[in-house]
Amino acid sequence: MKIMLVDDNKSFRLALRHLLEKNKKYEIICEAENGIQAVDLINSYVPEIVLMDIEMPIMDGLKAAKLMLWENSKIKFIAITMYKDKAYLDEIMSAGFRACIFKSDVFDKIYKVIDIVSNNNYLFPKNMKIKDKPN
Repeated sequence: MKIMLVDDNKSFRLALRHLLEKNKKYEIICEAENGIQAVDLINSYVPEIVLMDIEMPIMDGLKAAKLMLWENSKIKFIAITMYKDKAYLDEIMSAGFRACIFKSDVFDKIYKVIDIVSNNNYLFPKNMKIKDKPN
C-alpha cells in the first residue's frame, strides 16, 4: 500500500515512517511538511493513503485534502491531529477524510485505522465534536 505522510513536525514524520516501514505491506512513497508541498507532490506520486496533519502552516490539511481529491478522487485520507479541542468532525468529513486519529493514539492504532480505511470504511473518534453553526 502506497502512503504519503504530511506533517510539519519532521520528528513525528520520521517516527511514523519508522513504524509503518516495519510492516512490509506499507510503502512510504513521499513526504511533505505542509499542504502546498503535498498538493505539488500529488502530480508526481499516486498514494493510496495520505496520512495528513490538519493543523499546518502555509496550507492546512483540510484545504490540501480538498485540492488533492480534486486531482484524484480515489485517494483515501486519514486526518492526524494533536488538537482534540480543535478537531471538528463536520470539517474533517467535508474535506474528504475517511478517518481521524489523534497523535496521542497514532502509534498504538495506526495499523488498525489504515486497514479500516483501505477497506472503504470510515473511523472517527467517538469524542470528536461537531462545530456549532452560528445563528
